[in-house]
Amino acid sequence: MPPAKGTATPRPQRIAIIGGGPGGLYTAALLKRLTPDREVTLWERNPRM
Repeated sequence: MPPAKGTATPRPQRIAIIGGGPGGLYTAALLKRLTPDREVTLWERNPRM
């Protein structure tokens, strides 16, 4: 059933994680596993990652 007129459709949650160390990588993986429709972006300044 489509949403009623005037109601917004829910958008997926957008999450940015700063730092690709062990904690950042674990957090990103856990968030995607718990709720796959989340948009998770991992930012890392080291180009070798």
